[in-house]
Amino acid sequence: MSNSFLMGIDIGGGGGRCLLLNVERGETLCERISWTHRALPNSIGFYDLDTQSIWNSIVRVVRRVIEKNAIESKNIKALAISSVRYGLVIVDEQQKVIFAVPNIDGRAAMHAAQLGSEYGNKFVTESGHWPGAVLMGSRLYHLREEHPEIMNKAHAAMSIGDWVAMRLTGVIATELSHASGSMLFDIKTQKWSQSLIESLQIPSHIFPKINHAGTVLGKLQTQAAKEIGLSNGTPVVVGGADTQSALLGSGATQAEDVCIVSGTTTPVQKIHRDVNIREHLWTESHIVPGLWIQESNAGPVGATLEFISKIIYNHPQAVSMLCAQEKKSSCGARGI
Repeated sequence: MSNSFLMGIDIGGGGGRCLLLNVERGETLCERISWTHRALPNSIGFYDLDTQSIWNSIVRVVRRVIEKNAIESKNIKALAISSVRYGLVIVDEQQKVIFAVPNIDGRAAMHAAQLGSEYGNKFVTESGHWPGAVLMGSRLYHLREEHPEIMNKAHAAMSIGDWVAMRLTGVIATELSHASGSMLFDIKTQKWSQSLIESLQIPSHIFPKINHAGTVLGKLQTQAAKEIGLSNGTPVVVGGADTQSALLGSGATQAEDVCIVSGTTTPVQKIHRDVNIREHLWTESHIVPGLWIQESNAGPVGATLEFISKIIYNHPQAVSMLCAQEKKSSCGARGI
């Protein structure tokens, strides 16, 4: 093929996707890969993120979509990374990972409860988030209290997608929708909240520059290009958090739009033109400039669907099989 393509890499909680968009024809090509996270021994709800395994999986799925469709790397003009929210990767000055957890890790729960009890209203007012176990602020506070040796070596704290982008380009940065969900972001000034960071006694230098989705982060480095099978110097564009990216893909880009994102969990989000803080909802930035979201969540709907599907079909494509069967049934069939 001699057409031009744009590449999107999506890093989810239980797997990743690589999508190629033919910019001339509007056609898409996609491949998927699954992964799991290792639970810590003798723990409940504690998980490590194996960043090297994630990287290897990304390399495989990118190479698969290229080779399967006989795409020349020179025809891929740019790529961007979208990733699951609330995971955390910390690197040292040499960009070596020294701590990493997926979004499902709950080891910061006790410290989140402590922060909620002592400073909950302050965090809600400034960041739009009540302290939660999966949020960056609680995770960093947990590390400061329980593992100061990690915090002493920390050079940058970022999302999983930010880390992959750093691995591709060598550039350390984050993106607005990710930063706004950190619990340490001032949603009124759209900057890191120094008052919240100082209240947790966390070093401010670990919080990277914040970019907007759609801006060019840097160029693909030689070693990364060789591993992933793309051309050296390919532009790497800043991508957003997966849920906000799903809003964009679903056409939810106007104030008052409401969108339900059916992933592992099911965020229910309403778009606003202005920051609108409510105590029992989360407030974050959309990836569309000038728009904000309020969010609740319907819980692990996707995870439940996958669990039930595998019981019924015991097949790798169990969810697709159940959904296909559902289309043949009328609403309320057999009293359901």
